[in-house]
Amino acid sequence: MIAPMVWAMGPAFVLGLAIAVTGLPRLATRSTHGLCVFGYGLVLGPAISSVVHFVELVVFDRRGPALYAVESWVLLVLAFVLFLRATRVVAGERTVRPQRSAAPVFVPLVVVAATLLVFAVGSFLQDVRAHPFGFGDGLAIWSKHAKFLTGAGASWRNLFSPLNALTHPDYPLLVPAAVAHAWVQLGTDATAPLWIVHLSFYLGTVAMLTASLAHFRGWNVGLLGAVCLLGAGPFEHCAAQFYADVPLSSYVLGVLVLFALYGESASKLGLLLMGFLLASAAWCKNEGWLFVLVFPALQVVAHSWIRGVRAALRSLTWMALGGGSVLACLFYFKRFLAPTNDLLTADNLEQLRARLSDPERYWSVLRHLGTELLGFGDGLFLVVVGAAFAFGRHRDRTRWRGFWVVPATLLLMLFGYALVYVATSRVLQWHLQTSASRLLLQLWPGFLFALLCFVRDLEPSPAASEREARASTGIEPPA
Repeated sequence: MIAPMVWAMGPAFVLGLAIAVTGLPRLATRSTHGLCVFGYGLVLGPAISSVVHFVELVVFDRRGPALYAVESWVLLVLAFVLFLRATRVVAGERTVRPQRSAAPVFVPLVVVAATLLVFAVGSFLQDVRAHPFGFGDGLAIWSKHAKFLTGAGASWRNLFSPLNALTHPDYPLLVPAAVAHAWVQLGTDATAPLWIVHLSFYLGTVAMLTASLAHFRGWNVGLLGAVCLLGAGPFEHCAAQFYADVPLSSYVLGVLVLFALYGESASKLGLLLMGFLLASAAWCKNEGWLFVLVFPALQVVAHSWIRGVRAALRSLTWMALGGGSVLACLFYFKRFLAPTNDLLTADNLEQLRARLSDPERYWSVLRHLGTELLGFGDGLFLVVVGAAFAFGRHRDRTRWRGFWVVPATLLLMLFGYALVYVATSRVLQWHLQTSASRLLLQLWPGFLFALLCFVRDLEPSPAASEREARASTGIEPPA
C-alpha cells in the first residue's frame, strides 16, 4: 500500500518542492531556507494535484492507468527541470552568509516546541482514528465532495445536483479534488490520503511560520511562533476534522510571508509563485475570494507608493500569470458547475438594505467576534499579545516600507468577515456560533507572523546580519 500511495501522491509533492526551491528567495541561513522550502512544498502539492484532477475530470470522460502514468511522469519531469534551474540560479548567486548569532538558541524553548509538535501530531492521528472521514462539515461536505469527484465518466457532476444542496456544492474543490485524485489512482477510498493531505497543510503552516520568523527575527522568535501555533488546540482539531480552514490559512500565510521575504525586489519567479498561492486561496474556500480582492489592492498601493505605478502593475500582471491555471479552473467551476451561493439566493435588495442598516446586527457581530478572539485557544490570544508587549518592539529600521500590507490585509479580512455576517440572510446567532471560531483560525497563522515580526529580537536576526554584511560589501539582494 505504501508504494502505490507514494506513486499516487508523491509526484505532486515533489513538483511542489521544486516550485518552492525555484520561486523562494534565498533565506539568511541554510536551515531557515530548507525549512521554508519544506513548508511551501507541503502546501503546494495538494494544490497541484487538485488542478490536475479537475482538468482531467473536465477534459477526459474516461480515465485509466495509462493517463495517470503519463501524468505522474510529466509532473516528475517538470520537477526535475525546475530543480536543475534552481541549482543553476543558486550557484550563480553572490550570497553573503550572516555571522552566527552570538546569543544561543534558548534550549527550553526548543524542548517545548519539539514536545508540542509530538503531542500535536499524536493528537491529530488520534482524532483521525476516531473519525476516519472527518467530523461535522469535514465529513458532510469536504469528504463527501471528494467521494463524488471519484465518479466514473460524467457521474462526478452529480455533486452539483439540487438534491445535494445541503452539502454546499458551491464550495471550491481544492481539498476534495486533491483527496479524490489519490483515491482514483489507488482505486480505493482509503483514509490515508485524507489525513496525509490535511497533515501536510498543518505541518506546512508550522514550517512556514517558524522559518520566516527565524529569518526575520531569529530562531528564538521563530520557535516562539511555532509554540503559539502548535499550542492552539482548535487549530489542530480543525485540521484533524478535515475542514478546509487550515488549508486556507496556509495559503494566506504563504502569500504574506512571500510578500515580506521579497519586499521591493520580488523577482518574476517570486511573483508567479505568489500568484499561484493567492489563486489557491480562492480555489480552497469561498472566503479566499476576499483575500484575492484585498491583498492585490493593498500590494498595488504599496508598490505604487514605493516603486511607481508601472512597476506595481507589472507585479500584478506576473501574479495573475502565476495564478492563471488555478483561476481558470475556478472560473469554469463557478460559471458552469457550481450553483449560486446560498448566502445570495432568495434575497432581494430591500432585505439586504434592512440588514445592513440595523445597528443591532453590527453590535451582535462585533460582540461575538470580540468574545471569540479574546477566548481563542483558552486565552492563547491574550498570552501572545501580552508576551509581545513584554518583549517590546524591535528597533530594526531596515525593513522595507511596504510591510504594513501584512497587518492591513488581516484587519481588512476580519472587517470583511464581520460585514458578511451582518449581511447574511441566515439566522445571525446560529451562523456566528457555527463558523466564527473557524474564520479566526484562517487568520491565526498570519496574525502570529505579523505580530511576532514586530517583537524585539531575542537574538541578533540572521536577516538583519545579512543586510548589514551586504551593505558593508556593496552586494545588493538578488532581484
